[in-house]
Amino acid sequence: MGISAISAIELFRMIRASKVNAENVDRLKFYMNAFRVFPFSKSAARALAMKATCVIDSTAEFKRVPGLLLSNWRKAR
Repeated sequence: MGISAISAIELFRMIRASKVNAENVDRLKFYMNAFRVFPFSKSAARALAMKATCVIDSTAEFKRVPGLLLSNWRKAR
């Protein structure tokens, strides 16, 4: 299981803006060890090219992409 480098960057960006920055950064680093971070490239940036599932919070815009596997992380809870 993995996430894109862009997603990892976004997670760290949000954490750095939080009130408990140092503690949250340490937690995120711990949890990120469980994931492979896919490098940023044209093919890795697109789940379709990797035949991977695109995990997002709103699938509406992406449902029209043929062959793209989607998972809504908000509904997976």
